[in-house]
Amino acid sequence: MENSESKLTPEESLLVIHQTIEKAKREVQENGFHLLLWGTLVVIAGLVDFYMSYTQGPGNQHYAWAVMPAIGIPVAIIYESRRKKQPAQRNTIHNWYGLVWLGFGISLPMLIAYTVMHHLPPTQPIMVVTGFALFMSGIVLSFRPLIWGAAVIWAGAVVCLLTTPNWHSLIMAIGVALGYLVPGYLLQRAKKSQ
Repeated sequence: MENSESKLTPEESLLVIHQTIEKAKREVQENGFHLLLWGTLVVIAGLVDFYMSYTQGPGNQHYAWAVMPAIGIPVAIIYESRRKKQPAQRNTIHNWYGLVWLGFGISLPMLIAYTVMHHLPPTQPIMVVTGFALFMSGIVLSFRPLIWGAAVIWAGAVVCLLTTPNWHSLIMAIGVALGYLVPGYLLQRAKKSQ
């Protein structure tokens, strides 16, 4: 009795694995929407915070950060509920990508609460975990602009260590403009060209 299955050479096996991984990456439904949404909101909140702290002094300028999730969360939920109505092919890459941002979403409020309770400026630690989430997203999606965006945000976190807290919101706004918005536009353009 002959084995009817053809044996693959090691090179052919690697090619099949590579093709399967590339197909899974292409099927990830990320189009940059969330990067553009949250990037825009963070940039606006950072600039408002910075402007108000210099024109009105310390006090109520941090309310811009409270308004940001009040706008962003409903918009993101509506977007995701509409997107889920479209047929999506879930795969391991898509799941990993989602888990990276789920971990970020769980970690961020705890980090903010800790820094506020201990009267520490939250900007630098937020930029560190944001950079990590972007870096992991870039690895999972094999999308270098996200990795470079993470590097920009991490560099902003280092600059925050070297400056006084009144500059942190501006540094974050600039870092997120370059680290979120630029990769978000590139991801959106890459998705449209598929």
